[in-house]
Amino acid sequence: MKLAAYTVAATLLVASFAHGQDTRAEFGRELKGLGSATECGVAALTAGPTRAFRSRLALDAQVRGTAFCVSSEGHMLTYSGYVAGRPTVDLIFHRGVRAKADVLGFDLRCGVAVLKLQDVAGLTQRLGRLDVISLGDSSGLRAGETVFSCGNAYDSIAIDGVPALSRGIVTTLGRMNDAGVYGGFAIETDAAVNPGSFGGPLVNREGRAVGLVIPVYSERRFLGCAVPSNLLRASYQAIVAGTPLRAPKIGVQLEDTGGEAKGGLNVLSVEPGSPAALAGLKAGDRLVRFDGAAIQDSEDVRAQLAQLTPGSPVTLTLERGARINLQLVLGEGEPLAPPPAIAQRPEPRPQPARPQPPARPQPARGVRLGVEVAEKGGAIEVVAVEPNSPCGRAGLRAGDVIKKLGGKTVGSLDDLAAAVGALGNAPSAQLTLERGGWSREVTLSFGDAPPAVAGKALPVDQRGYFGVWMTPGDGQGGALLDGVSKGSPAKSAGLMAGDRIVMANGTKISSCNDLVAVLETLGPGTNLILRVRRGEREQLVRVQLGTRPQTTPEADLGGKSPYLGAKLDVAQGGLKVLEIDPEGPLAGTGLAAGDLLLRFGAKPVRSLEDLIQAMNGKNPGDSVELEVSRDGWSKTLTVRLGAR
Repeated sequence: MKLAAYTVAATLLVASFAHGQDTRAEFGRELKGLGSATECGVAALTAGPTRAFRSRLALDAQVRGTAFCVSSEGHMLTYSGYVAGRPTVDLIFHRGVRAKADVLGFDLRCGVAVLKLQDVAGLTQRLGRLDVISLGDSSGLRAGETVFSCGNAYDSIAIDGVPALSRGIVTTLGRMNDAGVYGGFAIETDAAVNPGSFGGPLVNREGRAVGLVIPVYSERRFLGCAVPSNLLRASYQAIVAGTPLRAPKIGVQLEDTGGEAKGGLNVLSVEPGSPAALAGLKAGDRLVRFDGAAIQDSEDVRAQLAQLTPGSPVTLTLERGARINLQLVLGEGEPLAPPPAIAQRPEPRPQPARPQPPARPQPARGVRLGVEVAEKGGAIEVVAVEPNSPCGRAGLRAGDVIKKLGGKTVGSLDDLAAAVGALGNAPSAQLTLERGGWSREVTLSFGDAPPAVAGKALPVDQRGYFGVWMTPGDGQGGALLDGVSKGSPAKSAGLMAGDRIVMANGTKISSCNDLVAVLETLGPGTNLILRVRRGEREQLVRVQLGTRPQTTPEADLGGKSPYLGAKLDVAQGGLKVLEIDPEGPLAGTGLAAGDLLLRFGAKPVRSLEDLIQAMNGKNPGDSVELEVSRDGWSKTLTVRLGAR
């Protein structure tokens, strides 16, 4: 019995060993077959990365990348970071055969660039054959499926004459979040992805390219990543056909918050027949996550879409009573503007002498903004911001538009260079930027980050209700009253706009802050004895402080008067929006509770009296410009006054 057991165990061991030998032999045959099928279709780029190349590893930028042939006409794909901004590139194929290719175009969103070999027939003759690695269907990929990375790893093509091939599996399929490199849907694999492999194909067992290897690594396990072929195909076909690249489309109109929206964004409308409509989105839904990324700002959705292409699958998390997830495939939107040219060091070539254009003004040594920009449609858009740089400390971020620098309007790279050059050795400069339709002025400091100085804002609510608005810092002494609330203790005591309080309860009042300091110590029912200057006269006024009403009384403008549709309260610098009438003129403008109304037409408004005066002469139906502010950002709205 024991001998029989030993015999069975030995038989199993021999069978297992034989199976292992068969598996290794099969693996060897598979590698050899794929290597033979791809060795004359994969090439090394002779030039190093361009300024568009981004990676978190220094070695990645020191090794030449990979390109591979996808059509018998000589079209090749590579990673855009190697060729963006170059008109032509040189390639090294199998056994050192060299060739040239034109750069037809590139799509920075998915990292693909399309090349066209200049002499396909001559190259085919010198190689013996030109292998075509056609694009496969990446939609059927599943975790655990066998894939192979193929490329110029550590200059293998240039040194050994053959591309490096590595076998692995698909470990994960999902969204990547590598800021500055790629943030779209990606294939994660444990097939070896080494410096120089980028731009090469990730192939399946049939020898078809199911992905383009890019310089993104999984933060969890340091695995390689590739952009799926189905995301590349639309860009590749559009570039070859010479048609404009198209933006991805959801087909919804979202709430334009112009800033923070920590609870998500409201869906205002859904376009019939759009991807959103087909997926089941409805007006009134609230979008809280986009492919797992929290939506905390109206720019978050634009940032997510900017890295995706039509045909990308996405998951939207909505609040509709309860939280639900909906899957949709992005459609084709408007044609995209061509990507901005990325400046490169020109290739050395002899040229006849010719007059040189005037050089752009250069900034003084040590003055740098710390921002990468691109010129788009007569505007300067921020592409990337260095942390702890002058622009980084000032809060700039990708997608912002620079409008002015140092008081100079900038609409082109030349304008920006001139503005920077004019700064000289200035320690700081004012910069005006625009984000989501809102504009703001910030201070750039070119030295170390200045220490934060905490300013003291005038409190809106005191313990005892007085009922006045003041003009801070007019420089003439005392506290100048800007307005008086109807029915307030101040109004009952006879105070009016234009009065100047110079003493309160025996304390000299030199500024608004002095009066605020006195009021902060007094509660409801307390008597306040004021010395008030009105014109050339001074008088004593006694005021008994009351209790602040729950809401500020609205101004009574009479029947059929122009109607703005908001409850307002006085705050420092303007009128604070407390509530917006959902049926009023301001509904749908993006204005929200907490915003400040700074100007009505051409008139600044710091009190309800200012607003009443500004509205005098206006009629229902008149259009008027409003300047509003939110967290330091300003914006101009045009609204049509209602009637009540």
